[in-house]
Amino acid sequence: MAIKLFNLISGQECLVDIKEEKENSYICKNIIQLIPDMIGYPMFKDDSEPVEIGKDKIICESKPLQELVNQYNQQTGTGIVTPPKKGLTLTS
Repeated sequence: MAIKLFNLISGQECLVDIKEEKENSYICKNIIQLIPDMIGYPMFKDDSEPVEIGKDKIICESKPLQELVNQYNQQTGTGIVTPPKKGLTLTS
């Protein structure tokens, strides 16, 4: 699993889980479009099938903030939520 942040030529920003890299595209699953709140992308697609995104549609690819990865993992039910590095951890 490789979670990346894509800025698309359409102006959309998406967190994606890259399943496979092809010569001119990525096969992505669990795509989340970033707007004031996270919603699935494309909004009305069946989530069981991966989506292919052409590399020519991506303006920039970058590593997302850990907080965003944690939210992504919580929303999609995948991966591990990493606790923050700073501050105190309280246990009972």
